[in-house]
Amino acid sequence: MQKVKGFLLLEAIVALLITVIGVSIFSMTIVNFKKNELKMEKREDQALAKHMLKENKDLDRVIIHDREYTR
Repeated sequence: MQKVKGFLLLEAIVALLITVIGVSIFSMTIVNFKKNELKMEKREDQALAKHMLKENKDLDRVIIHDREYTR
């Protein structure tokens, strides 16, 4: 019985292609997660600043995460 060695290069190329696709999908997922996280953080900061300015009448401005919120 003879072993067929012709498919080793093709198998390696397919495995590499699958790996590249997997890493690409993973990195796109991480990037989108980070964008969504920053967007939600900004919304939460705006809501917190609005609440703080509403509750404390002496405050004219609030700084949260290097962003300034004013009345």
